[in-house]
Amino acid sequence: MDTIPRGTESRVPIDPEKRTREPTKAIPKRRQYSKSLKRQMVEETLAGRNSVSVVARRYDVNANQLFKWRRQYRKGLLADEPQTLVPITVAPTPSLTSAPNHTLDNGSLEITLAGGHRLVVTGTVCPEVLKTALAVLSAC
Repeated sequence: MDTIPRGTESRVPIDPEKRTREPTKAIPKRRQYSKSLKRQMVEETLAGRNSVSVVARRYDVNANQLFKWRRQYRKGLLADEPQTLVPITVAPTPSLTSAPNHTLDNGSLEITLAGGHRLVVTGTVCPEVLKTALAVLSAC
């Protein structure tokens, strides 16, 4: 019976040609999300229909990441192009408030609000209706 003496097993030379290499596993890359998809996810959470955790599970994203994107969204960092917004206020003019049925006929006016709403006013306009429309749209 042939036996190999103890301690000599590791001394057996291995032919490099006969070695089998195990395939290397690819390192998973981080997922990259476009700004538009991030905005879509954040806007779903802000709409109030679904909680952050529900939206995060739907898109297979960590909820903490979604909260981070919400902060970026509020700072305007998820916009495709940088926007500079000027705050506006609508103050009643004394001449308009003294006559409640007074209307203006000055052509047309176009207003684009931060939420993406666009208001185009043409022809005869009641100041109270315009004020109400601006208040409602700016709250969205």
